[in-house]
Amino acid sequence: MIKKALLIILMLVSGVTFGSLRAQHNLFSHFNKERNGLSYDSIRDIFQDSRGYVWIGTYKGLSRYDGKRFKNYDRSDFGVTSDFINVIKEDLDGNLWIGTDNGVVIYNYAADEFRRLSSIVDSSVKVPDDRIFAIERNSAGVMWISSRDNGLYSYTPTTGEFIYHPLSKQTPVNNIYRITIDRNDNMFLAVYCDNIYFTSSDASSCRPLDLGHNSDIFKGDDVEGVVLSSRSNDIIYVASKRNGLVEVDLRSGRCTTLYNLPKDVRPTNLTYDSNKCLWLSTTNGLVSYSLDTGESHLYLSDPQDQFSLSDSYITEVYKDSKGCLWVGTQYGGLDCSSPSHTNFTKCYTLSDGTSLEGAIVRSFAEDSKGNLWVATERKGLLKYSDGKLRRHKADIPQAVLALMDDGDCLWIGSQKGISRMDYKTSVVRKYIPFDTENRDNRVVTIYKSHAGDIFVATTVGVMKYDRQKDRFEMLPQLTGITIEHMAEDSRGILWMASYSTGVYSYDILHNMLKAHYSPQTGSPDIPDMISSVCVDPADNTWIVGFSSGFFHYSRKDDCFRNYSTKTLQPLPTDVFFRAVCDDFGHLWLSSDAGLVDFERVKQDVRVYSKADGLLDNEFTKAAIQLRGGLIAFGSANGFIIFHPRNMRGGDQLSQVTITDMYLDYEPVDKVSKEGIFSGNIDIQDKVTLKYTENSFGFSFAVLNSAYPASDRILCMLEGHDQQWSDVSVVKTMHWTDVPAGTYSLLLSNGELHAILQAIK
Repeated sequence: MIKKALLIILMLVSGVTFGSLRAQHNLFSHFNKERNGLSYDSIRDIFQDSRGYVWIGTYKGLSRYDGKRFKNYDRSDFGVTSDFINVIKEDLDGNLWIGTDNGVVIYNYAADEFRRLSSIVDSSVKVPDDRIFAIERNSAGVMWISSRDNGLYSYTPTTGEFIYHPLSKQTPVNNIYRITIDRNDNMFLAVYCDNIYFTSSDASSCRPLDLGHNSDIFKGDDVEGVVLSSRSNDIIYVASKRNGLVEVDLRSGRCTTLYNLPKDVRPTNLTYDSNKCLWLSTTNGLVSYSLDTGESHLYLSDPQDQFSLSDSYITEVYKDSKGCLWVGTQYGGLDCSSPSHTNFTKCYTLSDGTSLEGAIVRSFAEDSKGNLWVATERKGLLKYSDGKLRRHKADIPQAVLALMDDGDCLWIGSQKGISRMDYKTSVVRKYIPFDTENRDNRVVTIYKSHAGDIFVATTVGVMKYDRQKDRFEMLPQLTGITIEHMAEDSRGILWMASYSTGVYSYDILHNMLKAHYSPQTGSPDIPDMISSVCVDPADNTWIVGFSSGFFHYSRKDDCFRNYSTKTLQPLPTDVFFRAVCDDFGHLWLSSDAGLVDFERVKQDVRVYSKADGLLDNEFTKAAIQLRGGLIAFGSANGFIIFHPRNMRGGDQLSQVTITDMYLDYEPVDKVSKEGIFSGNIDIQDKVTLKYTENSFGFSFAVLNSAYPASDRILCMLEGHDQQWSDVSVVKTMHWTDVPAGTYSLLLSNGELHAILQAIK
């Protein structure tokens, strides 16, 4: 039998991500071993390589994060007896230098293999095999290495020269804990419980840091970090146990304390980011210090705050190329604060610190002064103003279900009927909207029409408020129907969503009702379970289904078009609760699997999750568009506010890559790479398979930790597939029983026109 080859050519196309405005202090998402597959929950070092991968060194191995998954390595991969990772750095060739408790290991990315440093240097040269504290690279590509017992070494990749540097005979400098290299390749050496030393670029001379009358300031101190200022060559910043955070002027010797630490707290690391902010890691919290304003902020772990640090013992802080702040902890794993988190203002605690966890947000209303009123179960009526959320004390039930602003008053629906509260006096007038108090008085929703009429939906029908008589009267046509939500179009048609009988359109002026679903006839127009309706600025009507996606109503054709996981990718679910139309042609839909942004003209979908800064991936039926274009959505743990214009746009480029290949749904590295490819999959131009290996797949990633919502990935096996497949959510695609032949795997970020033109 003749064996034919299956050839796959891999083409990668970059994507685009978008910037954001900072609205809050840093809020953190969490990664650990149990939930996310991290190697271990005690973090030692964090580093982002030139490809965009984030590497995490732990007490028990090394993890690589691609924006969605962790890939782990341990001592069986390293070839050393220790998987205690202290430091990670990259050389000019893209190889990773990994300092362990048992020497240095080098990871060759192209070959996808680890080698001990001792295997690449002259065998006559003694290579440190003890604990490696620090590794740094200078401008010439020389790798500098500090060993716990033996001091300082250098390795020059271009020549293979490995040198031991005995720095001082008078003052032994061996226990070098940190290495900082300045712009002239000179080095600052922080020696454990000793001092800071300054050495020349070739380490031919070494001396304690000369600061005049302050020369003894760090003598005998535990220096945990030295960073260079971006503003001046003569300024460094030092973190030490005795002195806290200090600004040091090398020319004058002046030392200025920027932040004092309590006696029982010691620093563990110091980082300087591009925003002129110092990040001080300590044994009890993370400190940010702005060099522009002099303001500081202490971050601690708070069990009552899901967005606080997972642990207050901080071991490492790293700012990646996308602006994400990565925080390693001693016991709580890895935390990350993404710039995308600041797109969403999160309201999840009251001004007195009380958590809103479990306090289901049911409805919103905005008054003429811009105050946002929030209806909750368990916490009653809340008021959000001036960035603070407060409980409003009024004579109303604790379980509030519906709200509606009416100029000088607020209509409040609950399990016990409807009330009206005067804004100025907070006086509450209670209404019983039925002939008898023995019937179900639960108010589901309240709506004010364009003409000023107030409609109240209850569990037994819809009522209309008579302003002259100051009472509610049942609409006969809508008696016995439970309406969940209402919205009015420009013609005065009131669209009403029912959870059990589909959707209705009610002509207010002519008092005419039309049902678009009938349980008796089984009308196919619309399903029975509808959660809400929405009318956009162009007067399009949108129907939001509870289990069947969402629908667009065409007035011209008098029919509904369905959008679901079967027809529109990458929709994460078919369960939707509310829809809000913004001023930019986008429909925002809350669901049980995140927040969906649907661009109505291009039919483009983006999905936002907790990774993007949401409070939760599951929402409630509360939603509102506020003055100024802001949008709010509620959940069971509070609510979010954002502006749609902040969600798209920007010029940050993202790298689309292939992370894994599968044969018969098994990773190739577990099966065998032999005869398929060598090295990492993302550097391959061709993959050759036997004709029997015709069931294969790939995992994809956009190395874009800052804006996960922009990770749009489309793929197509050209020569086999007839159309693009959206893998933005799952980031994996498999093909089975592929005939023998030559195929090209194409990846796109969603900008199809540009990519298709390029392919031609």
